[in-house]
Amino acid sequence: MRIAVRADASRRIGWGHLKRCLALAQALREQGDEVCFVLRPSDVDVTALLAQAGFTALPMPRLDDRPDDDADDAPPPHGEWLERRWDRDAADTTCAVHAWQPQVVLVDHYGIDARWHCALGAATGAAIAVIDDLADRPLAAELVIDHNPAADHAAKYRAVLRYPARICGGPSYALLDAVYRTHPRCVIGEQVPSIGIFMGGTDPGNCSAFAYAACREHAAWAGPIEVATTSANPSLPALQALAAADALLTLAVDQPNLADFHARHGLQIGAGGGALWERCCLGTPTLALITAENQRLSVPLLAADGVVIGFDAIGQGADRCSALGTAIRQLIDTPAERAALHHRSLALVDGQGAARVAAALASLRVLEGDLR
Repeated sequence: MRIAVRADASRRIGWGHLKRCLALAQALREQGDEVCFVLRPSDVDVTALLAQAGFTALPMPRLDDRPDDDADDAPPPHGEWLERRWDRDAADTTCAVHAWQPQVVLVDHYGIDARWHCALGAATGAAIAVIDDLADRPLAAELVIDHNPAADHAAKYRAVLRYPARICGGPSYALLDAVYRTHPRCVIGEQVPSIGIFMGGTDPGNCSAFAYAACREHAAWAGPIEVATTSANPSLPALQALAAADALLTLAVDQPNLADFHARHGLQIGAGGGALWERCCLGTPTLALITAENQRLSVPLLAADGVVIGFDAIGQGADRCSALGTAIRQLIDTPAERAALHHRSLALVDGQGAARVAAALASLRVLEGDLR
């Protein structure tokens, strides 16, 4: 089966959508499917990331190659993330995939809604699958993948789905790189040997420095700290300056995956995005920071279940940094609490989510008897 993936990555959007699509693409390839990506050129180098994983992208026009679009009279809440009107982007995508003839178009983009889905389905004859966790705009898909916890995923999406869809809902469908299936889990001891900080590949709010300051200045942590990030992080020079001044602060930049990073620290401070599930899979005790509005849908639920310690980091300030330091010190001093987080995390995510979603995607066209 041929599956085209429409996703974007940029300093504004981050790497998360593309990374989880890559994890799913690996699982699809393992079951014999062909996968290609359709991405808009941006201010981060996605081509290298795709090439490293053995995938290619079908070309789309650069924004400066096309005239300005008229304003969308009914944009979705994150419509500006698409950077083109939905109909122009749908036309560009249709043109890109035309010769390849995908049987499924998988969309992971908060800026795309049901109008786009319907246009692609009509133009290509492909089934539409959507990765989402917001349920904040109309969707027209045969399959919806939402790895966030919810009391009732069917109820969550009922008001936005144009027609009934299968829903792969919950952390058992977390889209993780294949390495997480068998990677050794984090080992929890009485003492915290080191602290890891990862706030997403681009960290637009510079939350890495915020968490570092909370560790050093307010939690009185004098041990090793490692910050993971990418060269697309606009605050990388500032982090490098911090590392130059602190012999116990190290940076891990542009790692192919973070499995080793997550597993080697006794405590992690991280944003509540896709890496949250990576930490859960490895059982890393995590203080999960809400750094974007969409993370308010997942972090509080996981915190209520005792899987992570949640912290709202939107609107950083001295008082919030002090409060974060207090929470860090509490975890450092309470090995029983770290052990409880470890065991609850392991019970939630097993690393097989991408394989489960790949099997669900394979069923779309099999059920319809329309494998081209």
